[in-house]
Amino acid sequence: MPGVAFGRTEALRGGERTEIIVSPDTGLVIGERALADVNVFGFGPEEVVSSTAIETTVVDAAP
Repeated sequence: MPGVAFGRTEALRGGERTEIIVSPDTGLVIGERALADVNVFGFGPEEVVSSTAIETTVVDAAP
């Protein structure tokens, strides 16, 4: 599912940019990712360092 990312670059974290990704249809958070701003630990600029995907489902009852 495509999403819209909102990011913030952290100067004290070596320029790492953290992004929250939301669904343009529902406004729900569907993931997050961190991107390198410089070459670090084998990652180049604009490479994804970490990512998380979130999937939600509405149900009638929880176990």
